[in-house]
Amino acid sequence: MHFSRTSNHIERVLKMDVEKKIDTIKKQFDENINSHVFLIETDNIEKATKDLKDIIAHAIGANEITKKQIIDENYIELTTIQPTGSFIIKDDILRLQEEIKTKPILSDKRFYIIIQADLLNDSAANKLLKTIEEPQDKIYGFLITQNVPALLPTIKSRCQLEQFYYNNKMKTENYLKEEVEIADNLIKIIETGTYTEYVIYKTNNNIKEIIKTSGKSVANIIKDYYNISCNIKRKNLSGEIINKINDNNSLKKRIQKSKYINNLLNKNTQNMNAELLLDKIIIDLKEVKEDASGRNKI
Repeated sequence: MHFSRTSNHIERVLKMDVEKKIDTIKKQFDENINSHVFLIETDNIEKATKDLKDIIAHAIGANEITKKQIIDENYIELTTIQPTGSFIIKDDILRLQEEIKTKPILSDKRFYIIIQADLLNDSAANKLLKTIEEPQDKIYGFLITQNVPALLPTIKSRCQLEQFYYNNKMKTENYLKEEVEIADNLIKIIETGTYTEYVIYKTNNNIKEIIKTSGKSVANIIKDYYNISCNIKRKNLSGEIINKINDNNSLKKRIQKSKYINNLLNKNTQNMNAELLLDKIIIDLKEVKEDASGRNKI
């Protein structure tokens, strides 16, 4: 019972925190000091989208009819983009660019919301970057994501970042010592070892059993390491391993590796065998290359 009261208290605090941020953004619109693009990191896409629609309604002084149009996504000066398959593709952003060229007639502002912005594919992300880099007057965007590290750093750097967390949920996992030790060794193999070393390493009976039962936790620790190497600080992990990653990769290459593993673990890997998942991570991260132009390839 005590836990329940504590949990409810934390949830109320989180709700108040989100409401405070929403009020601040509304005030920025009132005072005309708001950003052109907001990046909303959240643990609940649906609730965040609803709250952003409330902000939009406030920004244009919407009446009840217009509020309903915004909620139902029938408001002609709001464009909503979301993945239709596995990704948001370039054609989606081209459509957005065409729509925001039209001068608003119902108010003096036009808006767009991109849901699961971390699923922009490379061509779509680069198209969106152009839109963000050359903002049109009175055009305002909201990018919603549960996975900020997967976005292009150049997009993130041009957005006002806000965190809308609604749930009493730990943002980092409590990993077991042996899981961290295996992740440390696998990163050493990824960065300076060979695939043969990995095959030999995982045949050890103790290692094999931990991979079988906790392989996905190990994968998440590897993900955390590469996120930390890109200055996305989430956990206190070994400085030695972070230095190994940093010494062996340019920042561009670290970002590419971080983006790859975040995207992989965001996909439905629930039914994937843990050993096969780690095999894929080892092989693919070892294959990340940087060509002569400085562009990353995998």
